[in-house]
Amino acid sequence: MINTVTNLLLDSFQFAIGLDSSSGFYANAFVSNSFKPTQINFNFLAQESAAASLLYTSGVYSRTFNSPTNLRLVEVKNNIAKTEAEAVPEPNTVLGTAIFLGLFVTQRKHKKTKSEVKSKV
Repeated sequence: MINTVTNLLLDSFQFAIGLDSSSGFYANAFVSNSFKPTQINFNFLAQESAAASLLYTSGVYSRTFNSPTNLRLVEVKNNIAKTEAEAVPEPNTVLGTAIFLGLFVTQRKHKKTKSEVKSKV
């Protein structure tokens, strides 16, 4: 919650959800004393190579002010994706080039000897 007159942060709460290949699924909630969650629902949906997570929460926010105050509730979403992969060695192109050139030269020699053979017709 932000006071819109002074632009000061009054309260905040955070829900963090993650999926880690080494430790699996995790969910954390960090709430201020002013927010009391009454319901927290989480669904994780996976289909082939796609995955989605859905979080729904409801609760009660209660705070007393000494003077009239204008409040703004601001939502911030962050998505982070990290991958760790092992280095893949590059193919050895020298061997492939040598094989290609060997086949090319052999084929040319074969064609040359074929053209030198005289027809008996």
